[in-house]
Amino acid sequence: MNSAQSTHHSPIFAHFVRMCVMPSIVLVFTKALTMIFFSTLYGLSYEATSNGIIFSSFTNFKMANDYSSALTFLVAFSFTSWLVFKGYFLHHSHIKPSLSSWLYSQNLEGLLVKNMGLFVKLAAWVIFMWIIAILIITQYFLGLTSDWVLYGSLIMSSVLTVLSVIDIEKEHAIFVSVS
Repeated sequence: MNSAQSTHHSPIFAHFVRMCVMPSIVLVFTKALTMIFFSTLYGLSYEATSNGIIFSSFTNFKMANDYSSALTFLVAFSFTSWLVFKGYFLHHSHIKPSLSSWLYSQNLEGLLVKNMGLFVKLAAWVIFMWIIAILIITQYFLGLTSDWVLYGSLIMSSVLTVLSVIDIEKEHAIFVSVS
């Protein structure tokens, strides 16, 4: 019998949390650095204070925020795309033998995915991609970002989510047929 104070540690959940540390750090730094980068690139006047980056005008902020949000989203999209690609083409359960042998002959066998950790990473990146998309939606309705950022992020997130689900379902079907 388990008491209310006993804790159960799920190894999958712990692994998932560890997989979320790197994406969160990358995305926070990307957002902050790109705000400064685009502000400097376009000569937008701003002041970096202990409270954050303060722009001289709303127009300057919106321009920097649009580009910064888009680039931050593209970083999450790129990592997610790479994991979807690896799931579709480089996972050991359904890689084409000709591709597998070519990768080994080129000493690129490190690209092959041999475990299910790929799907934990993929889930983490999909979640972060959608968190950014939800933040962009919120910013759009608050008038802080443009519609091109909103529509681009929603379309790209939807496509990668569908591809991710298809790959996970394909992997599940292979797992069930082998068991």
